[in-house]
Amino acid sequence: DSLDPSRKDSIDLPISIKPFAGSVAISDLELCSEIKASQERSNAFFKNSLEVLPNASLVYGVTGYPVVFHYVELYNLDMAKRYSVRTRLMDQSEKTVRDLARQRTFGVANAVDVGTVNITSLPSGKYQFLLSVSEDGGSELAQVQKTFYIYNPHIQAPTMNLAAIKASELSGLSADELAEEFRQAQYVASDEDLSTFSKITNTDGMREFLAKFWVEVENGKPGRIAVRRSDYFRRVSVANQRYTRQGRAGWITDRGRVYILYGDPDEMERVPSQNNAKPHEIWHYYQVENGVQFVFVDRSGFSEYVLVHSTKRGELRDDGWQSFLQ
Repeated sequence: DSLDPSRKDSIDLPISIKPFAGSVAISDLELCSEIKASQERSNAFFKNSLEVLPNASLVYGVTGYPVVFHYVELYNLDMAKRYSVRTRLMDQSEKTVRDLARQRTFGVANAVDVGTVNITSLPSGKYQFLLSVSEDGGSELAQVQKTFYIYNPHIQAPTMNLAAIKASELSGLSADELAEEFRQAQYVASDEDLSTFSKITNTDGMREFLAKFWVEVENGKPGRIAVRRSDYFRRVSVANQRYTRQGRAGWITDRGRVYILYGDPDEMERVPSQNNAKPHEIWHYYQVENGVQFVFVDRSGFSEYVLVHSTKRGELRDDGWQSFLQ
């Protein structure tokens, strides 16, 4: 924290590096927003004479990235052999919607393969990108795959299909995980949603309810802005990183809730303790209701900031909020 250097944290993560020895092997598949020739070796995204710009969200479509770029490294190739490199896109029903095979003689033992696929004509949903290497006319030697998402709002998919897509995204979650997901999604749920979900007792019912719930949320529930499930839980994750205090998860805190609903403020005033006044923050959102603010005060002195005033409709309002600074 630039205002309080004592507020800091760190994390250690193990990195597993496996050898590619013996038979033909493929590195992890990287899906990118752009790949171009480069000589800038100091660039963090420089790889083998290329600038490989990752797309961390893995979301593609006409509104952002209309072309999927891929990058892989191939190992233990026979320099004299001819290989077939095949890329396929599969939709949620495991139907192949794109299939391209290229014949290559690499001439080196270890090589790079890059390519592109235009996805602007595919409907929104969850997809698998598969890349495989085979001997020319022979059996498959190695394969890698990665999940990615397409958002093409100009291609309308039936609501039932959208619900089915959401249900598939939730297919690996247990009953406890589904319940925890809905608990964290309470900020975009109605009283009716809360009541209905509390009465569901089986896993399939929870999954079906959440699938329809997220379709409604992503289309924009009455009185709420539309938000994608992936974006919502990305904000939950960020809120937990920023605002967790005293063993209390960040998404439960007042600042966490406001961040999850409205994102990063356009302007933030951080006022440390001074002249016996308690530390406080004022968040300004200029694109919400023609401009609103949220005021948080560290009332306990343990960096647990509480919302004491907002000009946003439906939020707590107290024009005498300065009294909480004493």
